[in-house]
Amino acid sequence: MGKVIECGTATECWKKALKTIIDEGTDFGDDDERSCREVENLQIKVDGSAEDIDRPVSMLNTFDEWRYPPFKELKNVMLAITPSPDYLYSYGPRIFNFQKKINQVNDFVIPLLQAKPVSYTHLTLPTKRIV
Repeated sequence: MGKVIECGTATECWKKALKTIIDEGTDFGDDDERSCREVENLQIKVDGSAEDIDRPVSMLNTFDEWRYPPFKELKNVMLAITPSPDYLYSYGPRIFNFQKKINQVNDFVIPLLQAKPVSYTHLTLPTKRIV
């Protein structure tokens, strides 16, 4: 099992996750020869309100050295069932059309929450490293 970060707000969790990646991450190079750092199996739990969920993206967009997509674009790409031609990798197809046949949200997550609305079950989506 990986590391778990628990915080009261999404912004606080985001900052702690960045610190964890900086302090404990493993470096690697991607297909475009960029330097990257990751922490595998990092879990983030927002214990309080997630009302500030878009604040980290807004903060990233204030830095000149970042070219980060607007929140609306991220939301559209992340929730799209089909892959986006503009992105090498996105989570939407893996979440809603895994192996071109499994909708993990409608076929697993929603029935689980309907059967047990208050659950501590960890929902883990299959992922893979793309480099």
